[in-house]
Amino acid sequence: VAVNADGKVVPYDPAGASPVNDPVGILITRVDTDNEDIAPVLMHGCANAKSVSVNGNPCDEDTVSLLRKKLIFVR
Repeated sequence: VAVNADGKVVPYDPAGASPVNDPVGILITRVDTDNEDIAPVLMHGCANAKSVSVNGNPCDEDTVSLLRKKLIFVR
């Protein structure tokens, strides 16, 4: 996930404009945004690479590098 210019948590978009192209964490459960307005987010720690995706695709090395800078290690 990322934080947009309005300070709202939004999906991370590696092809998007700043600031949504800068991940701040990993959503750790599926969220039904029609019925939920909070969700757990990993802000630092470790995540299994097989479980991390971006827009339904495996997490690429550029995203892994950005997450590492936030102390989120994807292995």
